[in-house]
Amino acid sequence: MNNLVDLRRRTRLGMGPCQGELCSYRAASLFSEYGQVSGCQSSHLLVDFLEERWKGIKPIFWGDALREAEFSYWIYEGLLGASDLPSFDSATEKQQ
Repeated sequence: MNNLVDLRRRTRLGMGPCQGELCSYRAASLFSEYGQVSGCQSSHLLVDFLEERWKGIKPIFWGDALREAEFSYWIYEGLLGASDLPSFDSATEKQQ
């Protein structure tokens, strides 16, 4: 397995009702912990995975679904610090 999407296909990671709110962070850290990728690369895997999950649920944002999405966003940003993850573009600029 090379990324979280491959892991999702094998294990259904992030496909439950919470859409991977907590398990995706844990899975990304395991990629780093077991030496498959660096910490920065693990962050990129997580960002890519979360963007894919949001892409699938954005079209249904209305009413209760919108409130649930706002709550999920608050969890990602407030509790888990998703806004502090390095974006792919900023990491690429630093390497050049």
